[in-house]
Amino acid sequence: MTAMTTVNAVRSPVFMLTVLLVACVGAVRNPLYCDDVVVCVDPVFSICDPIAHECQSGLSDGGDDLARDQAAPECTLSAACLEPLAPICTTEGRCAACGSDGECLARSTLWPRCQASGACVVCQVATDCSTSAPVCDQGSCRACRSHGECGSAVCRPDGTCVPPADVAYVGHSVSCANSMHASTPANPFCELGPAVASGKSWVVVAGSSTAYATTGVVFSGTTLTLVGPGRAASPSAVLAGTTAPSVQVAVGETITIDGFEITTSLVDAVFCSTTDGSSSLTIHDCFIHGAGKAGIAVNDCIVTVDASIVSGNAGGGIKLASAAYTVTNTIIAGNGSGVATAAGVSIDNGSTGVFAFNTVAKNTVAAGAGGVDCGSGATKSIADSIVWRNTTSAGTQLGPACVLDHVVTVAGDDSRGTRAALAPTFVSSIDFHLVANDSANLACCIDQVAATGTPHADHDVDGHVRPRGGGATPYDIGAHEPP
Repeated sequence: MTAMTTVNAVRSPVFMLTVLLVACVGAVRNPLYCDDVVVCVDPVFSICDPIAHECQSGLSDGGDDLARDQAAPECTLSAACLEPLAPICTTEGRCAACGSDGECLARSTLWPRCQASGACVVCQVATDCSTSAPVCDQGSCRACRSHGECGSAVCRPDGTCVPPADVAYVGHSVSCANSMHASTPANPFCELGPAVASGKSWVVVAGSSTAYATTGVVFSGTTLTLVGPGRAASPSAVLAGTTAPSVQVAVGETITIDGFEITTSLVDAVFCSTTDGSSSLTIHDCFIHGAGKAGIAVNDCIVTVDASIVSGNAGGGIKLASAAYTVTNTIIAGNGSGVATAAGVSIDNGSTGVFAFNTVAKNTVAAGAGGVDCGSGATKSIADSIVWRNTTSAGTQLGPACVLDHVVTVAGDDSRGTRAALAPTFVSSIDFHLVANDSANLACCIDQVAATGTPHADHDVDGHVRPRGGGATPYDIGAHEPP
C-alpha cells in the first residue's frame, strides 16, 4: 500500500498536466466552443449555451429554428407586424410591443395609443373618443350605455353624452342653493323647482336621504328629462308630493323620468292628463309605490313605462284612459285593495298600444279582474307576460278583451292563460324576480319566446341584456330574465 501510494504521488502531477493539456487542446480545437470572450459567429449555431460553453442552433421544443429566424428579419415596416401584442417593427427587424404613443401613431393614425399590454389601440381615455362614440372601453370607442359613463351624468338614448353645460344639477348638499346660478355637481340647486325653471333640458338629481319636494313644480310646455341615480340606488332620489301628484304632466309637454323612487300619500303618484293628446311621458327605471290612489294614471297622453316596479299603490297599479301606451319589462305587484276600483293594470276602450314582457302579480280589486282589465271594447294584446295570483272574476285575472300570447298563469288560479298549467317560482312573496335555474321556471318561462319586434326587448326590468338564452326561443317570459 505504501509503494502504491508513493507511485501515485509521484505520477499524479504528470497525469494532471496531461489532462489539462488535453482539455486545453480540445477547447482550442472545438469549433463550437464559446464563453464571454469567444462568441458564436456561425449563422446557424449562433446561441451560446452558458453551461456547456458550446454554440447551439437554438432549436425550440416546437422545432422552430430560432437562429434562422434571427438571421432573416421578420419585418421592415410596422405595418407588417400583425400580432396585436407585437405591433412595432424594431430596428433589428423584429415585431415587438409598442413602447410609446408615438410609435403607434407612426404605425397608423387609426390606433395611435400604446397600451400597457404593448398593443396599439384607438383610445386610452374618454377624451380620445369622439362625441358620437364617447366611451373608451378596452381600447375602443363606443356609444354610452348608462348615465354613469358620461362626465355630465347624462347618456342620451342615441348613445351620446349630454354636455355638462346643458345640465342643471340638484342635490341636498351643504353647498346647494335655490337662487339662480350655473349649477354644477359641487354647487347644485337644492330642489327641483329652480332647476326646472333654469331652462335646461336635462336635470340630474343626486341621491339623498331626504325626499325632494315636487309640490308646485310645473312642467309646462317643456321638453325635459330628469335623471336620478337609479331606483335601486342607496340612497335613491325620492320625488314626494303631498296634496298633488309627485310627477304631474299637463298640456304640450315631453317629460322623461329616469332613475327615481316616486311616492305620495293621498293622490296618484304620477299623473299625465291632457285634452288633446299633446303630451308624452316616459317612466324608466323607477320604483313607484305607496300612493293613496294609482301608481300611474294617464288620460289622453302618450305614455311609456319601462324597466320599472309599480307596487303597493292603494288605487291600482297603472290606469290608462284614452292613452297611447307602451308598457314593457315592468313588475306591477301588490297594488289595490278590497275597496279598489282599478286593477293591477286597467286599460280602457279608448287606449291602444303594446303590453309585453311584464309581471303582474298579487294585485287586488273590489270587483272584476284584478290582473289586467282590457275594457269591453276592441281587443288588446297581452304578450310574453306572467299574470299570477291576482283577484279573479268568473275564474280569470284578465278582462274579456285581453288577447293572450305567451301568457303564464297558474292552473287553478286562472282559466285563460296560454301557459296555464305552469307556475313560476319567484324569489319571495314580495320579490317577483324569477329564481335562476329553477326547474319550474325552465318549464314555464325561461327560453320560451322567439325573436320579437317588441319595443325595449333588448333588456329586462333590471336593465340586463335580453335575451340571455339561445336557440329558436331565446327570450324569457315576464319582466325578469335571470342569468
